[in-house]
Amino acid sequence: ALGAELSDDYHERTQLAAARSFFHVIGLFLGGTIPYVMLNRFPGDPATAYATMGIAVGAFMTFVALTTGLAVRERPARAAPPAEDAVSLRSFVRGFATTMQNRAFRIMVVTFGVVQIGGGIHQTLVPYAFQYWLGRKDMLGTVIAVYLASFLLSIPLWTQLSKRLGKDRALKVCMLWAAI
Repeated sequence: ALGAELSDDYHERTQLAAARSFFHVIGLFLGGTIPYVMLNRFPGDPATAYATMGIAVGAFMTFVALTTGLAVRERPARAAPPAEDAVSLRSFVRGFATTMQNRAFRIMVVTFGVVQIGGGIHQTLVPYAFQYWLGRKDMLGTVIAVYLASFLLSIPLWTQLSKRLGKDRALKVCMLWAAI
């Protein structure tokens, strides 16, 4: 949602979404590898390993969140909102109801939800599939690294495709490609 607050330009918002996706995958990669590296540093003492990992990862997440919050700037406000639009439960409900009347938005929310649920199920089941179904727990790190690297390398392709085909058609092509 922040993309719309940072830019009015249709294609620039796509670039912002691509940048967000890039850093999301970097975060997934770091979040999936650094804990294992840290836990392996303290093989005999799991309490120390988990405490050290928790402190280090928590400090890094705090640093990244603060850096992002301090570095990203919204556009200047055009005008102060009318007094009746002040932050309140009533204004939220009114705004939510107005937004949900937009058919394109409802379709987008349902599509996003289905994609996120599908991705979440996939990400949750991959480790179990490799350990219990395929019996190849040793391959999990490699497969995840290849998956994330492929995702990172594809971001420029999908960004260009959205400019050429439009975001709606590019998303449909992307979903078809993912299904295949």
